[in-house]
Amino acid sequence: AAGRLNSGVRHQMNLCRLCKEEHELRNSHIIPEFFYEPLYDEKHRFNILTTLESKSNSFSQKGIREFLLCNSCEQKIGNFEHYASLVFKSNLSGLSMHRDGPLIFVEGINYKKFKLFLLSIIWRASISSREFFKQVSLGPHEESLRLLLMNEEPGPALKYPCLIGGVTLGSGKPSDVIVEPRRVEIGAQTAYNMVIGNYSLLQFVSNQPPTGASPDIFLKENGSLVLMVRSATEVGPIKNFMQEFERLGRSPRL
Repeated sequence: AAGRLNSGVRHQMNLCRLCKEEHELRNSHIIPEFFYEPLYDEKHRFNILTTLESKSNSFSQKGIREFLLCNSCEQKIGNFEHYASLVFKSNLSGLSMHRDGPLIFVEGINYKKFKLFLLSIIWRASISSREFFKQVSLGPHEESLRLLLMNEEPGPALKYPCLIGGVTLGSGKPSDVIVEPRRVEIGAQTAYNMVIGNYSLLQFVSNQPPTGASPDIFLKENGSLVLMVRSATEVGPIKNFMQEFERLGRSPRL
């Protein structure tokens, strides 16, 4: 029909948040779609948990989106996402991993693509106006990350590093929820914890290496990475969320 809009494009000129140019904007995912795929039930729904007293737990049938990026910048970010999806799905030529207890050692990652992917998530969460991401506010680091993404320059390994972990919910059962990002202070540094299905991302927002943390646990420029698989109740920021969750008398909807 004449005048019908493509569901992924809003036909209104606006400034793209990445290139800062005026273009038609795409309805962009904040959290990449491939993270949602294992969470969907038979009705194509997943759980969203919140500690906002004005909100309740809910189901969703699609990921959180917002009109943020032009088509060109959407494709730029999409390239990072596609590569990262192959890493997380262990479907990448040259990728190797082995497990030793709770630790998973990964080698063969393209540092540039994977680091830019991680930076893109926290940057999109910061620029989003969605209430789900209200705790994420990067201040002056928001512009710094925008420039890194725009120029496809990931920076050194210990600048804006991200600690990645596997998350289980008792007896090794994979997590099937997405939890709102939470700001945490670790020593003198700020980090943001995001629980997305089976993974926990602890993104440090600092120009300095995290104090008291071994550099070996973060993504290295040689393409190696260490992940720790832990129960949600063992992860400090998640544990705090669950305690607040319990105080409110909430539990995931089944």
